[in-house]
Amino acid sequence: MVEFAQQNQISDAAWTVVAAGLSGDQYQFSKPALDTTSATGSAPQFKQYHISAGNQNFYAVPLPGDGAGADRAQRLAILDQLLAANSNPAATEALKTARTLLSATPPGR
Repeated sequence: MVEFAQQNQISDAAWTVVAAGLSGDQYQFSKPALDTTSATGSAPQFKQYHISAGNQNFYAVPLPGDGAGADRAQRLAILDQLLAANSNPAATEALKTARTLLSATPPGR
């Protein structure tokens, strides 16, 4: 991935998804086994995507309570490598936002 970043072969849209995944989102093809409703009607970090070709749905939810803390250092290191390897302003913005989110997540969350 670092090599692709160095060669500017990752689209701006892809950087947003890569950054979200590194900051803690996990992607599933089946509906997550969590309550996605709340008093306001939806979980704030639950995302649903639909791909018309093939009528496919997938979901993104934050890592479970202990998931982000378990590999936080590794995720931060990857974000730093990608930040150093690219010259794309959209990538830099997405990666910096992801790093801020991951750094702000309390350990064990």
